[in-house]
Formats: sequence, structure tokens, C-alpha cells
Amino acid sequence: MTHEINNPLGFIAGNLNAAEDYLEDLIGHLQLYRETYPEPGENLIHNAAEIDLDYLLEDLPNLMHSMGVGIERIREISTSMRIFSRSDRDRISLHNPKI
Repeated sequence: MTHEINNPLGFIAGNLNAAEDYLEDLIGHLQLYRETYPEPGENLIHNAAEIDLDYLLEDLPNLMHSMGVGIERIREISTSMRIFSRSDRDRISLHNPKI
């Protein structure tokens, strides 16, 4: 069962690292754009307010970090389950050699 958890978890973790890199690039590009064009049009001003762009730029890296922490916690639980199941199996084998 832990193997079935770890396979998609590894996929998510690997893609999360790439997503963090992409987000850093996009945020850097957007900040450069803001510096280069400090007077955006009304549509951009309205959209930035609508999506709360400043908060989004501040919180998105934190969100990605929290997801990484969650992945690590799931890995720890999976590892603990694997260790527990093996220790239980070893204990049964020691008490009943026929199993």
C-alpha cells in the first residue's frame, strides 16, 4: 500500500519543484514588467485589483512551500506505515515459524 502512495507522491513532488521554478520566473518577469511599465492601462489595473495581485504574488510562494511540507509529511507517514508493517510481520514470524 505504501508503494501505491509513494508513486503518485513522487510524481507530485517532482512537478511541484518544477512549478516552483516556473512561478519564480513568472513572478520575476511580472515584477520587471511592473518596473518597466509603471503606468498600466485601466484593464490591467482593474484585473490586478480583482485578483488581488499583490497578495497573490506574496502568498503563492508560501502556498507552494506549504504543499511541499504536506508532501514530506505524507512521505513520513508512508515510511512509518512501511516500517510498522514490516516490524509486525517480523514479530509474527518469530512467534510462529510456520507463517
